[in-house]
Amino acid sequence: MMLLKSFFRKKTIRNYFIIFLLTFTLMFSSVLLKRYYMDKQEDLYKTSYIWFNTDDININEVKHENIKDVVVGLWVGKYTFAKSDKVSDNEIIVPNERTYPTAEEVYQVNDNFSLEEYNLNLRIKEKNEFDDLYYISDNNFEKLKSSNNIQSIYIVTLKSYFIEEQRNTDNAIRDKFDIIPGFKDNAQGRRDYLGRISMLNIFMVICLIFFGIVFIITLINIFIDEQKTNHLYFVIGYNKVRIFFIFISKLITLLVLPLVLSACLSFLVYNLFKIFV
Repeated sequence: MMLLKSFFRKKTIRNYFIIFLLTFTLMFSSVLLKRYYMDKQEDLYKTSYIWFNTDDININEVKHENIKDVVVGLWVGKYTFAKSDKVSDNEIIVPNERTYPTAEEVYQVNDNFSLEEYNLNLRIKEKNEFDDLYYISDNNFEKLKSSNNIQSIYIVTLKSYFIEEQRNTDNAIRDKFDIIPGFKDNAQGRRDYLGRISMLNIFMVICLIFFGIVFIITLINIFIDEQKTNHLYFVIGYNKVRIFFIFISKLITLLVLPLVLSACLSFLVYNLFKIFV
């Protein structure tokens, strides 16, 4: 412990400590901000989905590591229906215009929803906060499905809607079923998060390069500076193995302490960012 205290009393070591602390803090903060903007980017597409016709395709065969869920839907004019066990035969759940701003209509709970052509007159039970689908009972769904000119589709929601992940999922469906799936883009709000994510990626690479250069310089300088100290250790009876482990412990401490402190500072900065942004 005394050896470490004397090591950190040196002005050059304190300077290295501050540099490492700032660098680690910037890197950790960048990682947290990147995660924040990635979540924001995903939220933009939370009501979007891939769709394709159900012809000759078993729903259990629609699998991919990025697929979150697959449900059967029906296209009836401008509406897309799905089944739900939360409604009775005289009820329907409709999209919420706040969640899905381009919804065809603005609804009120307990109002009627009518499809006279298909003899459906349902009470609006609630507004759906998660997607742009209209949820009806199993009986009403099968009734619509058996009608003429109704297109049955698979609705595929994804775990990640980032371009590369979405493209991989789309290509997997194309290759497996020899079809061209569509994509219902229900993105909401601003779309500049990808630019911010790219900028943070570049910044983190710069930080890593800077840290690598500083670490090499620090290692060389400490090795040179510690030559006299190591010689003194040898004179007073320390063997070379013990001197080597003392040197390594100093380096590890110089890295671990700012690493731990920077993690705490980064979480503080991140939480302040979320409060004020």
